[in-house]
Amino acid sequence: MSLETVDNVISNLANYMRLYGEANIRFGSLFDIDREEAIHNLERAFEAKLEAFHTLYDVSKEHFPYFTW
Repeated sequence: MSLETVDNVISNLANYMRLYGEANIRFGSLFDIDREEAIHNLERAFEAKLEAFHTLYDVSKEHFPYFTW
């Protein structure tokens, strides 16, 4: 993958991290109103963040020696 692709994936990861932070901030007040919605929002945001990390690993592993000790 090109470094431009890696850059785009890093940008996506940063966005998903922001969305997770926002979901975490709203969690308390939404939990009082709709527990299921609050939990699902946080779970979806966390899952998106994990997927973005996985994607970053996939596209950057040829540029970064993750497992070279």
